[in-house]
Amino acid sequence: MPNYTFSRNERLYLQKESTFGTIPNTTGTATLAGSNACRHVKAMLKPDVAILKRPDKTGTRSTSVGVPGRKTGTWSAEMSLVANGTAGVVPDCDPILYALFGQAASISSGVSCTYSLTDAVTSFDMWLFRQPSTVMQRVGLGCVVTEATFQLGPDIATLSTSGDCQWVQDSTNFSSSDTIGKGGLTAFPSEPGSPVTNGNIIAGFTGQATFDGNVLANLKNATLKISTGNDINRDVFGSYYGDAPEGDERAVSISFDIWDTDGSDTQNLDAKALSKAGITIVLQIGTVTANKWTFTLSNVQLATPDRTDGQRRWVASFSDSMAHGAGSSLSEVSLVIS
Repeated sequence: MPNYTFSRNERLYLQKESTFGTIPNTTGTATLAGSNACRHVKAMLKPDVAILKRPDKTGTRSTSVGVPGRKTGTWSAEMSLVANGTAGVVPDCDPILYALFGQAASISSGVSCTYSLTDAVTSFDMWLFRQPSTVMQRVGLGCVVTEATFQLGPDIATLSTSGDCQWVQDSTNFSSSDTIGKGGLTAFPSEPGSPVTNGNIIAGFTGQATFDGNVLANLKNATLKISTGNDINRDVFGSYYGDAPEGDERAVSISFDIWDTDGSDTQNLDAKALSKAGITIVLQIGTVTANKWTFTLSNVQLATPDRTDGQRRWVASFSDSMAHGAGSSLSEVSLVIS
């Protein structure tokens, strides 16, 4: 009788890549360890193989059977927003943040980790292991971040990310795969025996929000979205796989709701929404040391708000307000975990 796998019996592991599409290994043996584990709410790895269909006429209206074409993959993950719990040590989701910002965090020992933007496109590997160990296990190699969304306001702060990968390899089909599809490995590894995860959840409604120098007491919620413009070049002659990551224009936006008041802070936001003068927004999520996430957005041009009366108080909603870098400074968004 076949074994079924329960959806709760799954673990996610993350590793940075130093070479695109090459899984970290020692002479072909994966260096995956329990310290690479990262708790998650849900995750997805999906390979895709195109079907090439012959366009020539057959003399009938029936279609011809196709042949396998280019190979690609996609990934996504949702998780609670959790720091390491020790100041100056990167969180378990660091490989995703590394790929989101394009470089490793700057570490201030015992104090903070700072992520700032670069135009480089970096990649990571995402593993999904399930129980029992006899069912298909998967790894996304050459993963690049296309989009990341941070939620402020709900009971638990969350991070949702997604993107493309060079390929999704699995334990069932590993032996019949080609060299590129194996990502540098000689065998598909078993799940590490002692997974370790760090940190604790953040009450998503705690922290501090500063808009144009004013601390807002009437903020209801906020959503920060980073669309990287990252992709994988798949137009490669002589290969079924994409050969390298590439990047296009980055878009950083914030959407937020405030309780509508006659206060000067609210009136200032209304004025800036009309003038389109850029403002600085600082979102601190959390108040506990070693578990505070502080995002700084620069030159944000506010969208004109919509005002609704669908609840007991009026709400002003500012949607998709874009942040901008100053010249070549790449300063549209930064993150400090402290």
